[in-house]
Amino acid sequence: MAKSRMKIVTNFSQYPELKIDEQRLKECIRKHYSSIKSPIFFYIDKKLHLAHGLHRCISPKDYLRLPSIVSENIMDDVKKNKNHFHKISLSYYYIERAKNNCKDCKGWLIPKGFNYYHSYLMFVISHELQHAHQAERGIEYKIENWIQYAKDIDDHTPVEYDAEIASIVKGSKLIRSYCER
Repeated sequence: MAKSRMKIVTNFSQYPELKIDEQRLKECIRKHYSSIKSPIFFYIDKKLHLAHGLHRCISPKDYLRLPSIVSENIMDDVKKNKNHFHKISLSYYYIERAKNNCKDCKGWLIPKGFNYYHSYLMFVISHELQHAHQAERGIEYKIENWIQYAKDIDDHTPVEYDAEIASIVKGSKLIRSYCER
């Protein structure tokens, strides 16, 4: 039996000014986050200003009106995955600022050597994807094994520390895969 590919849908096409190569990003996510089995819905949110990104493991039942991109493209896979999918919201406000080279994230361990915009985007996406990984498989990076980063990470709760380390480790791989074609 052939291995099924992780289903990913986005609303990126509604924001061409952000110049996100959706197909390339999906390939990179499948390569570096293959442990995630449930479908993923990436949503650029113009109303999100208090966070750079948010993850939620959600059921279609949680919606009054399910977005058509979800119902038309991933519902079969949602049903196969305990009727849940991962919704990852990304802040349009912060993405646009990063695209315009506004470095709001001083002190973050964003990968160096690449365009700041792409590095920022992959860092945030990696952080949120790690929360999806946690929902399915638990904590991957424990504080005691990555203590050298403790002074650079503000939130030492296990789930946030894990997501921050994943942003450093997997974010670097994601940005290389995305930019080095």
